[in-house]
Amino acid sequence: MPLTSVFGGGTLSSSDGQRFPVKGKSTTARAMKKYFAGQGLSTYTHVSDQHTTFGTKVIIVTRREAHYMLD
Repeated sequence: MPLTSVFGGGTLSSSDGQRFPVKGKSTTARAMKKYFAGQGLSTYTHVSDQHTTFGTKVIIVTRREAHYMLD
């Protein structure tokens, strides 16, 4: 669509990790008292310069996000 070029060419992206608390059982949730009282997990999300999400990955909360970005 012609309007999408206003937001960018779609060649740049931004990546960020987010941490969420989890209630119940999960194979990827881990305890991390720095961010929440109980268990939680992290997601690593990639967003283009056109503000569209093109990738999300659930990662173990105790691991660094930088390793997943390089992956």
